[in-house]
Amino acid sequence: LFIFIWGIVVIVYAKMTLGSINAFPISFTGWSWILLTSRAGLEFMAWDAATNNHDRLASNFATIGSSIRLVTITNACVVCTIWNFILFPLIYFKSIPAGEKRRNFLKFNFGFFMTNIHVLNFPMAFVNILNGSRVRLFTMSDLWVAYLVVLLYSLLYFFVMDRIGLHFYPILNPRTAFSVVSIVSVMGIYYFLFLKWNEYMSLHADL
Repeated sequence: LFIFIWGIVVIVYAKMTLGSINAFPISFTGWSWILLTSRAGLEFMAWDAATNNHDRLASNFATIGSSIRLVTITNACVVCTIWNFILFPLIYFKSIPAGEKRRNFLKFNFGFFMTNIHVLNFPMAFVNILNGSRVRLFTMSDLWVAYLVVLLYSLLYFFVMDRIGLHFYPILNPRTAFSVVSIVSVMGIYYFLFLKWNEYMSLHADL
């Protein structure tokens, strides 16, 4: 319940303090945060429905929430790692001149909104999904759901965002050969993390 409410609070806060965040829901970071929030909400609704003896509804909520566990934790890991260790240093040192602009960017990056969606997202997903009494090992079905989400985002990027000039991720630009390499690499990363999450749960979770 905490993650569900906190996820909504962060988005509302950003809307109130930053003004327009229209690009956020169609960014990969936005998708990742929405998945994290929605999965926690589904988990709570499943519990609430079961408490009120709505067993079928509880089962449906639980099934949907469980099916997006892998893609939620993996997306959060990818966003946290790539932004903090690749994109942020590149933008800070290569794209922004030293001085006031760089200081403003640093302040913005470590503000409430950006810290939540780029730093705290992974720890929250990690604790909520890979730890506790209700964890389960991921299966190939979970991996295919993760690949489906990646495919849907790729289609959105190729056929909508690219056409209207929203080039958030140049490596996915469909006009270059790098896009194919990037997609194959992403699929490989998701499979690698699929194995690593299961390895972690096998060693640390009460299965």
